[in-house]
Amino acid sequence: MNGEAHHSFRDLMNVMKPELLPYNQHLDLNEGAGEKSTFLALPIKRNARTVPNRVVKSLFTQAKEFLEKKDVNHEVKGVNVPDLPSESFTYLDFESALMPYIAETNAYENAKAEQILEDHENQLKLEDYYFEETTMNHKGGHDKPPLVESNTISKSQWYSMNQLRIHAGCPERSINGIKKLAKYYAQLQYLENKFPFETGKMKVGFVWYEAWSRLDASSQTITQCIQYEKACTLFNVAATYSQLGAAERLWSKDGQKKASSYFQKAAGVLIFIRDSLCQRFQVKLPITSDLNETSLSALSTFMLAQAAECYYDKASDVESTSSLTSVIAIYASDLYDVASRFTKDSTNVLQQQRFSRDWTQQMKAKYFMFAAIAHFHTGPSTNTDRAIAERLARLSIANRLITTSVGYAQEVGGILYQTILGYAQNFKTAELCLQTANDAELHETPYDTRLLGPLRRPPEALVNPIAPDSVMEMAEQSADILQSLISNDYHLALQDVLTESRKVSLAGQLRLKGLIEKYGK
Repeated sequence: MNGEAHHSFRDLMNVMKPELLPYNQHLDLNEGAGEKSTFLALPIKRNARTVPNRVVKSLFTQAKEFLEKKDVNHEVKGVNVPDLPSESFTYLDFESALMPYIAETNAYENAKAEQILEDHENQLKLEDYYFEETTMNHKGGHDKPPLVESNTISKSQWYSMNQLRIHAGCPERSINGIKKLAKYYAQLQYLENKFPFETGKMKVGFVWYEAWSRLDASSQTITQCIQYEKACTLFNVAATYSQLGAAERLWSKDGQKKASSYFQKAAGVLIFIRDSLCQRFQVKLPITSDLNETSLSALSTFMLAQAAECYYDKASDVESTSSLTSVIAIYASDLYDVASRFTKDSTNVLQQQRFSRDWTQQMKAKYFMFAAIAHFHTGPSTNTDRAIAERLARLSIANRLITTSVGYAQEVGGILYQTILGYAQNFKTAELCLQTANDAELHETPYDTRLLGPLRRPPEALVNPIAPDSVMEMAEQSADILQSLISNDYHLALQDVLTESRKVSLAGQLRLKGLIEKYGK
C-alpha cells in the first residue's frame, strides 16, 4: 500500500486499478428516475363495520319496481340492479349509541327530583302563612323548583362527531390529518368524563380491525372500552407519521432529517399507547394483536431503526469517515435486530400472524445488511504487520452477513433487494482484490476471526422516541363538540346541591314557623 491512506474504506486502498472497482461508483438503481425509499410505513387501522349487501340490493330492486309502475321516469326501465360487492361498510352513529343512555339518565333524575320535592312538601307546607297569590301559579298548582333539563344536541354536532370517527379510520396523510385525529382523541376524552364507559353500562360498540389483516369478522374487535378507541386513534396517528416519513424525499435538502423526525414521533406515540393505555383495556386482545404490548414495542423499535437508517444515509451522502459510518451502521443493525426479536417471542404460527411476512423479512434483511456494512467500515486495530490479514477477516465476515441479507431480501424484492445485491457485489470485489494483492505481494497468513475486537458502538442513543406532546397539545386546543352535553357526575352533584339546599330551606321554614308560633300569639 503506497501513498496517503484514504479517509474511508469506501475507497478501500490503492490496490490494482481502483478506478475500475464498482464500489467507487454511484449505483443508480432506479435508472435515473430518482431515489426510492426502502422504508416501511405502518398500515392504517380501519373502523368501518362490514354488512351484507343483500339488503341494499333488495331495497334497490323495490325502488326500481315502484318507479316503473308509476312511470315516473322512462329511463328507469331497463336499469339493472347494480353489481354490488358482497359486503359494504357502516359506521358508528354516536346519536343512536348515546341518546338511549341520555334519555334514561334524564328520566331517572327527573323522577328523583320529583320524589325529593314531594317528600319535602309532605313534611311541611307554609301556604297558611303566605298570601295565595304568591303561592299559587296561574294553573292553580304550587310552583316547584326546576328539574334537571334534558341535554339538547343539534344534528350538525352529531354529524361532526360521526365524521371525525370516520376520518379516524381513514385519516388524511398529512399534518392536517394528524390534527383531525387529535381532535377526535380530544372528543373521546370529553366523552370519557361524561359517560360511565368503564362500568359496562354503555351500549356503544367500537369496531376496529387489525392493521395487518383483511376487513373480515375474524380480524375485528368490538368493544365498549373507550380506552381501546383512544389507543386505535393514536395508532393511526403513529401510522400517519410513519407514512409521512416513508414518503419524504430523502435526496432533498433536510429530507433525511425530516424523515427521521417523523419516525421518532411515530415511535413516541406507540410507546405512549403501550405505557399509558394498554393497561386500561377492558378487552382481552390476542397476543398477535397490533395493540399488544409486545407488538407495540416491536413497532416502536422498528420506527427508531428506520430513523437511525436516515442518519446512516446522511453520513453516506457527506462521505463521513469509516469509523463514524461503522458506528451508525451497527447502531441501526442493533435496532433492527431488537425489532426482529420482538416478533419471535411466541410460536412460529403466532409470529407469522403478528406482522406480514414482508415486514419480518425486511427487518432481518436490514439487520444483516447494516451489520455487514459495519464490519466493512471497521479499520484494523492491530499493528501494521497484520493489518491486511485483519482487514481480510473483516471482509470475510461482511461477505457472510451480506449473503444472509440477500437471502431475506430476495423474498421482499424491489429496491431493497437491488440495494443489497449492490453491497454484496462491492464487498465480494473488495475481498477478492485485497486477497489477490496479499497473495501476490504481502503474503500475510490468515487472521482468526475469533480474535477480532468488538465493533464500536455509540456511547448513547443516536435516536430517541419523541413524546406525543404536540399531539396532546392539539387535543387540548380542541373545543368540545358536545359541550351542551352535561356529564352524569355534574348531574349528580347538582342533585346533591338541590337536596342540601332544600334541607337548609326546610330548616329555615321550621325555625320561622316556631318564631311565628312563639311571637304571633
